[in-house]
Amino acid sequence: DTLPTETQLRYLYETLVQQVAEQAKTSTFTANVAQADGSAASREITRIGPFVAFSGGKYLTYKGDQNILAFLA
Repeated sequence: DTLPTETQLRYLYETLVQQVAEQAKTSTFTANVAQADGSAASREITRIGPFVAFSGGKYLTYKGDQNILAFLA
């Protein structure tokens, strides 16, 4: 096992700082959202940070197995 180099540590630091800055951002985009009947509809999504997303005033959850957003039940 070897210790990381100064360059590797600097890269890690810069990457972490960039991730923290990105997590503070809010973005709006269009994506497919699963509907109650199983279909998908294109909706405007607002994402706040890395974990919160909503559309039409309703919270969304990410279904990783289907790679789609869905309204939180």
